[in-house]
Amino acid sequence: MGRSSSLVRYRTEQRPMFMDYLFKASDNKIFAEDGRVLVRNSEGALLGAIGVTGERPERDEELAVIAIHKADYLTDEDAVATEHNIRTKTSKNRVLKKKLEK
Repeated sequence: MGRSSSLVRYRTEQRPMFMDYLFKASDNKIFAEDGRVLVRNSEGALLGAIGVTGERPERDEELAVIAIHKADYLTDEDAVATEHNIRTKTSKNRVLKKKLEK
């Protein structure tokens, strides 16, 4: 889906009918499991993802972020300010704030 699992979970909470449609339209090939974080290079380009499971969802994602940082890569949250269009739960607010500051 091109999103971290926390953002997918957030979108599911915000738009449950839409997400339900996506899951059904994909013949249940979309699997929204917690603990997944996208990996980006220093310019913000998407390289892949890392998934961790076994703890609470928040802890799984925290461990995935630690691993990404240890490998000197970025997460979506780190790369929001790059030239790539990266969406996070808070990026809309940051973009709007930047526009208002200009």
